[in-house]
Amino acid sequence: MAKMYVSQGVHHVVATPHFINGTAWANSAKIVMQSVQKMQAVLNKNRINLIIHPGMEIACSFRVPDFFAQGVLLPLGGKGNMFLLEPAFHGTQEELVASVHFMLRNNRVPIIAHPERISYFQSNPDDLLALINQGARIQLTMDSLLAPPQSRRHQLALRLVQTRQVHFLASDAHSSAGREPPGESVWCRLEELIGKECVQRLCVDNPHTLLMF
Repeated sequence: MAKMYVSQGVHHVVATPHFINGTAWANSAKIVMQSVQKMQAVLNKNRINLIIHPGMEIACSFRVPDFFAQGVLLPLGGKGNMFLLEPAFHGTQEELVASVHFMLRNNRVPIIAHPERISYFQSNPDDLLALINQGARIQLTMDSLLAPPQSRRHQLALRLVQTRQVHFLASDAHSSAGREPPGESVWCRLEELIGKECVQRLCVDNPHTLLMF
């Protein structure tokens, strides 16, 4: 995967393993930081010019305040106040709303991951816009923009981009074979769909600002 990113001119990525309380995917901030350091050492040893920044994708829960108090949650980039929140794929999103409001009250910036894939927001986009207006930020996945034009996730993703409601565009890569890092054809299709300037802003400029925070 690292070599695939570098081949496309990508030299910084943020690793966002899931944090889902009560499951095997609930690694603490300490464990994620240690794992990223080990991976970076391997990349450096093999002279692969890629920097891995730590982060996590936090499953929304009414217990998010407890997890912050325990110090187990990690901001994107490993520092600062921006945290990636994953909504539930089903339901009316009360836990997301509660998590967003808690973070905003406590001077943290919630970034909502892939809301275009959530059926509730596909049917109720104004509720998502309300969270954005309150201070939440949005991260889409590239795959949603490249999905069939008639799909609801594509339609919502494109609408959000066209109205400048999106802050980040994620590769959502999981392996080197299946959900792999974007290749040249993906970047070309994205530029054709939303414009080169928009791709630059969502994939380079805004992430750079986040990491420099």
